[in-house]
Amino acid sequence: STRLLLDRRYAKNSPFKPANIDATPTIFDLSPPRKLTSSDPERRWLSLQFRAAVVVTAYVLFPPLVRVIFPLIDQSNFQVDQIVSSFVPGIA
Repeated sequence: STRLLLDRRYAKNSPFKPANIDATPTIFDLSPPRKLTSSDPERRWLSLQFRAAVVVTAYVLFPPLVRVIFPLIDQSNFQVDQIVSSFVPGIA
């Protein structure tokens, strides 16, 4: 993925020079995000189509996933009582 390969910088180099060692940090020491061109692969993650695909995929896959996992979960009264007695006193 390009996200892991690119050199990302969130701060400017100049505040870390020895001459500025006693200066307090300011918001201006941060670097602005780099500009994305239309051919940049990073733009795919920011597109409306990609975000909509994530929402639709989650909406469609959640019910079958729950149906597969539901039989694997032990819902005995002992487990429920143990969880309730452990967490409810701390909340109440």
